[in-house]
Amino acid sequence: MKREVKILNMWPTDYGDLEAQAILIEDDNEVANIIVDFDETSLRYSIGHKYSEMNDEFNKKACAYLIMNDFEGHLRLPKITRCSKLLQEIYDNVCDSDASMCHITDEDWKEQYSDEFTDEDFDLLQKEIIKYDLQEVIGIDDGGYKIVGYGALATRFNDNRNLKRVPKTFNNIYEVWEEFSKCNTEDEIINLIEDIPKKFGSFSYTISDDNEFVQVTNTYEEYGDINTKIVEFDLETGGKEYKDETDIIPAKKLGEGWYWHKYDDGSGHLESPDGKRYMSYDLDTNEYMETENSNYSFFPLNYYYLDGEDPDKFKPFDYMEDEMIDNVLKRENKEELSL
Repeated sequence: MKREVKILNMWPTDYGDLEAQAILIEDDNEVANIIVDFDETSLRYSIGHKYSEMNDEFNKKACAYLIMNDFEGHLRLPKITRCSKLLQEIYDNVCDSDASMCHITDEDWKEQYSDEFTDEDFDLLQKEIIKYDLQEVIGIDDGGYKIVGYGALATRFNDNRNLKRVPKTFNNIYEVWEEFSKCNTEDEIINLIEDIPKKFGSFSYTISDDNEFVQVTNTYEEYGDINTKIVEFDLETGGKEYKDETDIIPAKKLGEGWYWHKYDDGSGHLESPDGKRYMSYDLDTNEYMETENSNYSFFPLNYYYLDGEDPDKFKPFDYMEDEMIDNVLKRENKEELSL
């Protein structure tokens, strides 16, 4: 994984420290927008010594070095989008203020905030102060103010509202499901859903109370009917369970994008990258059908043919994939060339 720290700007504080705004990047995706605070000693000895000239270039390199050394820690900062609108408002006021403070009197609340925020929002803010351990950076009924936001509040969150990402691309719906199985956090799920083309349907999700499982629902239209697929993923292992199918697995010999659909009752089919069905089969009756326009045939077993194979040694999926390569696809290619 390639990681990078981009320092956007730096400024001194009234108490002699240096604050900096930085973007954290993983594999060309912006993953955090943070503000950090370092004292002179930390900066000086991070990449230099007591005689180092602490000019802008030095401080920029030192900040980037210190942030990179605690990259994971900065990623664990709460994301501001998870916070209430009132807490976001106070955070923005602190970040935008020349004094790095936010003061809201009772009169300010009535005149400037009451149209957008309610007493319930104020109650929620007090709960968030406890939840995010903000008692030292947000005061309630503090010094004659209803709410006070202190400068250090800016260092407590990842402002993830305008981060730039490289959207993922998908060739088929099965690649989408595989990508869901790689998700370990709710944010990864949210980002993935944003990247999925609309042609693959509408996706939503729910997470179990213990945060161990995510259930992804895909609502899509097929043959004029509205259908729903529900898949449950283990957020720790990436394992998945299809609620309406036993399994969807890649074909071994046909290349990327070919998948077998295997149902609970022993039937199933092969699907091409463009969604076309082949090799519908029934393992109970030992029958298969090459295409949707074909008739069913028996597998070449010695039950049905004198020169047939031993059923105990026969591998139906290898056989059907070989049939696809040796017969079906070659036949279709010839038909296309003749048109």
